[in-house]
Amino acid sequence: MKLKYTIPKEFHDRKMKEWVKKIEENKGGNMRLLTGEEVKIYKRKLKECDIGDYEQDHVKADNILCSILKVMGYSDIVRIYKKVHKWYS
Repeated sequence: MKLKYTIPKEFHDRKMKEWVKKIEENKGGNMRLLTGEEVKIYKRKLKECDIGDYEQDHVKADNILCSILKVMGYSDIVRIYKKVHKWYS
């Protein structure tokens, strides 16, 4: 089954094309899509983050998004992202 997706223009570089090719060839290790039920759960969790404390809400949402990436097999991206300095007002 061939995946259907659109690559934004800003990602049209050599590395991105290599990454997409790996996914198409299913050589991405444990990369997978979320199930419909997982999507529903993560949407609910993200909506629950909006309680009015903007800084804490954003931290919780970041953690949920990182969790989604890990489930999909992108732990390496999460490790890099976690090293980025965060600044919330």
